[in-house]
Amino acid sequence: MSHMVMSRHFFKYSVMHNNTSSRKSGRRAISSGLTLIELLVALVLGIFLIGGILSVFTSTQQSFRSTENLAKIQESARFAFEQMARDLREAGTNPCGTKAVASVVRTGLVPPTVLPWWADWNSGTMVGYEGTVIGGNVSFGTTLGQRVAGTDAVSVLRARMDDSDLRTIQAHNTVTTAITLDSVVRYAANDVVLACDSASAAIFEVWAVSTGAKTIEHSALVPTNNCKSTLGWPQPANCTGTVSKQFAPGGFVTKYDPGFWYIGIGTNNRRALYRLAQVNRTVSGVNIQTTEAREMVTDVHDMQIQYLVRDKDAASGLDLATTWINADDSIFSVASGAWTEANIKEAVATRVALTFRSPDAVGTNGLPLERSTVSVISLRSRETKLKL
Repeated sequence: MSHMVMSRHFFKYSVMHNNTSSRKSGRRAISSGLTLIELLVALVLGIFLIGGILSVFTSTQQSFRSTENLAKIQESARFAFEQMARDLREAGTNPCGTKAVASVVRTGLVPPTVLPWWADWNSGTMVGYEGTVIGGNVSFGTTLGQRVAGTDAVSVLRARMDDSDLRTIQAHNTVTTAITLDSVVRYAANDVVLACDSASAAIFEVWAVSTGAKTIEHSALVPTNNCKSTLGWPQPANCTGTVSKQFAPGGFVTKYDPGFWYIGIGTNNRRALYRLAQVNRTVSGVNIQTTEAREMVTDVHDMQIQYLVRDKDAASGLDLATTWINADDSIFSVASGAWTEANIKEAVATRVALTFRSPDAVGTNGLPLERSTVSVISLRSRETKLKL
């Protein structure tokens, strides 16, 4: 009996002891979590870590954008100088190398009477314009295609020298105005072309093309803008008189490709390098020769051009200048013959300085990146040699 009592007491004590131990263990488990201070420290460390990651990400992204914008500037500079250099280098050139070039192309009313700048070969095959002088009939302004005041410009008259456009003259009938070529591929009516031989050259608009006969015609009949069908030199500005010309076999015909380079307002109101090109249009059923402003390279902020000249005077010794001058220098005055062959001072090379701006504001000062590059381009048609 006493043994059973003792067993019950022992069992009761064991149960009570186990329950007490469980409650103590639960309290220890609950009280073993993070304290508020520990949570705050962890939060601060996490913020610092995330901030560091964001800083590295932002820095990397900024570096990438800067590198990308610099690459765009370099690509723009390469393309701009490549295009301008081709035009400037070939100013005044034609396949025959002749200096006597007549032009019968006119614009305006029917019949056309106005000699446009892009066909006026004898007023200068390269003409420079300072930042305040209008050229190419492009006005200064702040709208799309208008020229930016304070930036220089230059016009270039040239004939294409590419084999794809060059054709050889087989015969020339001055009565029918038909010039027989070795091929008329890529030629069409209303194209403006230059024909030449060793004696002279002429700029005219093609009246008709015959694929079978391989001929182009230089008639002055409508719808051409030719003031006359005779292509002789010299050709008066008012296109009066008749100077006959028959081009000799072995001469050439090629496409005419004048241009006017300037800085204008481009897309998104950003400055750009423009080339004003001669084009043919049909307006109200009438064929006209006009110009078209073409945006060549965006984000070109400025262009400044200087010229190196030589003295063609036979009395001169060292005739090549050693300094670069601006387009408004007195050397290029109207009294001196300006940019014509009559001027004994002629430009033989250009120094073109272009300033580019990045499309994005990625500079350290929060502004777009800006880089300036300079290219010196000599004119093939004007040798820069010393007179003996």
